[in-house]
Amino acid sequence: MDADPLDEGLVRRCCDFVEEALAGEEYAAERVEMMVIENLGRERAGRVLPYAGPLLREALRSSGWIG
Repeated sequence: MDADPLDEGLVRRCCDFVEEALAGEEYAAERVEMMVIENLGRERAGRVLPYAGPLLREALRSSGWIG
């Protein structure tokens, strides 16, 4: 996430994985939110936003990383 330039393929695959986890069982979604989303940070959230699906976008909003 910190690389410049951003490895778009890797970020896309990571976002797809997180999206699937958020859509899965409640216990998995809660852990992804706790371990990934809460620790992402505003700058990284902004970098992944173009690749984020609807569930990831909502998680980023509810965490306060994006408006």
